[in-house]
Amino acid sequence: MSAESDTQSTVGIETSIGWPVGGAVGGAVGALAFGALIWLFDPEVVSAAIPGIYGLDPVSYTHL
Repeated sequence: MSAESDTQSTVGIETSIGWPVGGAVGGAVGALAFGALIWLFDPEVVSAAIPGIYGLDPVSYTHL
């Protein structure tokens, strides 16, 4: 007797592009969430370091 089953589950998107779309959406949501956390804890990282990565001048950040 085998513990493995030969039946397929019907959970998820059943197209060949389902997993790439899910990965792209998950990556975008994760990047937005991580960016929000960085912005909350250290806003100067977002306003200075990230534009510097792309060769742009950093924007000065002032506390209100």
